[in-house]
Amino acid sequence: GGAVPRPRGNGAAPEGGSVTNVSGARLARPDRGNRSKVRPDAQRGRPAAKPLNGGLWVLSDFPIVKSSKLAYDALLCNSWDCWANKGVQATKIRVPGIPFDLVIANTHTQAGEKADPIRSKQLDIMWRFLNKFSEKDEPLFAIGDFNTYPSRLSYQHWMRGTGLTSVGDGCINGQIGCKVVPRENRGLEFNPDQHFYRAGRSNGYDVEIRPIYAEHLFVEPVKGRLLSDHWGMNVTYELKW
Repeated sequence: GGAVPRPRGNGAAPEGGSVTNVSGARLARPDRGNRSKVRPDAQRGRPAAKPLNGGLWVLSDFPIVKSSKLAYDALLCNSWDCWANKGVQATKIRVPGIPFDLVIANTHTQAGEKADPIRSKQLDIMWRFLNKFSEKDEPLFAIGDFNTYPSRLSYQHWMRGTGLTSVGDGCINGQIGCKVVPRENRGLEFNPDQHFYRAGRSNGYDVEIRPIYAEHLFVEPVKGRLLSDHWGMNVTYELKW
């Protein structure tokens, strides 16, 4: 997943606080913030002994005023992913000093190269879901473990269909200052975790969004073990209205 720290606009927004998306987590009781998680859907076609939690969380220092979630169709999956209960969630977050709510979405999609057509269908479901959740042209952030990257057809399909801007592409092209750490000798060109965003209009304001800086987190072992099989990505955005 990732974080959207310190949204800044015309100087009125607070300097502290953050919003963090977590994908595929096993969290018992997060100790702070508001949260919304995807809960299991009916276990149609899954020989699981009991329902599984999808592991999607939005953790916020600011109030979550609206949330919704959707598990991808139980039959729209492949291999072990059918037990993972993957899906999408959307939140509206109210940051003091910003005169409109921020739409922040989180997802975890199908893994695997051969399952790319399934992943594309899941991304279509996600986009329809977000269009129902948010207003037309409302600024939004879509952040999470998309399990796709620029060379995959599912990534290209998503970019064509949504018109969103990619922070990862901005890092690769040198448009954003980024501190990245290769994993398994692979750079951002093969990073499955993505930050997408769009500017727009909300509550009567024309909103500009600009990523300022991005860096990988959790790259060092803790007690000899990495915290995750994915790096975290921390992104600082500037908002103007």
